[in-house]
Amino acid sequence: VSATAVDSPTAGSASYAAAKAAAETWMRALAHGFGKDQKAGGTGALRSAAVVFVVKALVDAGMRAAEPERGFAGYTDVGTLAAAVVELFATDAAELNGTRRKLA
Repeated sequence: VSATAVDSPTAGSASYAAAKAAAETWMRALAHGFGKDQKAGGTGALRSAAVVFVVKALVDAGMRAAEPERGFAGYTDVGTLAAAVVELFATDAAELNGTRRKLA
């Protein structure tokens, strides 16, 4: 799970954005490897995929209950992230591999 901070880093979030960008780079390299291995092996459909989900921040019911006056604008509910992860298993790996999916 990555962050929107990668797309528009600020001076205050530079270290965090750099760490998230590095993690995204690693995932994209993993995706490249999956694709390369599949092409080299020629064994049919791609069976593995590396995917990056992008969120501003995550929020859950406990956080909302603790701060009912706060709007959590742009936050992604953990249930939305969970549903997106479950959806991965019903989607073709070739369609997923190397994608960056915004949930923000």
